[in-house]
Amino acid sequence: MGKKYLPEHKAARTLWEDDQLEEYKSAMEELLDKYDVPVNIYMRVLILLSISTDDRDKAEDARLAYETFWQFTRKRYLYDPDRWAQTTLRCIRESLNELREVQEEEALERQAEEARRGWRRCDHLLKILYGDSDRDNENKAGVSKALWGIVEFHLRFEG
Repeated sequence: MGKKYLPEHKAARTLWEDDQLEEYKSAMEELLDKYDVPVNIYMRVLILLSISTDDRDKAEDARLAYETFWQFTRKRYLYDPDRWAQTTLRCIRESLNELREVQEEEALERQAEEARRGWRRCDHLLKILYGDSDRDNENKAGVSKALWGIVEFHLRFEG
């Protein structure tokens, strides 16, 4: 593997310590593309990519790759009596669980917002088509109220 990556890794760590996260992320991505780095560094970059990107697919891919590396590492050190290795694996697992929960919560929030937007559109459509001042038992589209109830049900629950 060699340690040819060390100078660039140290420069990237300096960016991290100086709170230059975007520059750090770019430097680490470049480092991964250029060198074969140890798994612990690779996993750090994956978790950073997962939490720092706005691209949901890229975040999920990074988390899943991180999960895969954790599984391989866990298998390798499963019976290792080294307390440090076990503690590290446990901490990584906790980080992965937190990351997964955050991504699931964000997905639920996005789904809830999409549902709210859908309901607002549906209500707006109903007001346009059905209206509030309907004197002759028909909406503006000429559909009877009984039939309109079926249309309204379809719009709300299937559309």
